[in-house]
Amino acid sequence: SEVDISSISSPTFVRLNSGKLYVTSLNSNVINIYNSSDLSSAGSITISDASGIGDIVFKGGYIYVSTNSSGGKVLKCNATTGATVASWTPSGVGTSLRGLVIVGGKMYVMDASNNRLHYCNEF
Repeated sequence: SEVDISSISSPTFVRLNSGKLYVTSLNSNVINIYNSSDLSSAGSITISDASGIGDIVFKGGYIYVSTNSSGGKVLKCNATTGATVASWTPSGVGTSLRGLVIVGGKMYVMDASNNRLHYCNEF
């Protein structure tokens, strides 16, 4: 099976959470959601404080979002509404934050425009 995602400009990552697939886009603030069982659409989440999304991580009812925009930052958003509840801007960050991982209370994010790996305490 497959699903046509040609309407998503520059799809970046796909993540699985609670039986749903979440597809991000470098050129959009919308995360498209699909049912993993049959790839049918399950809606979307709009991250209003992002103009493009590098990566996402789900943790404790939140979506952590690395942004692909000027002044790249990591957002902590409500996983249902997409509302931003906290943010972090790494020092000297470029415009292209990509991979995002949370491990052992630390958050790591790739800065593709400056070839750097940034980290901070999870927030």
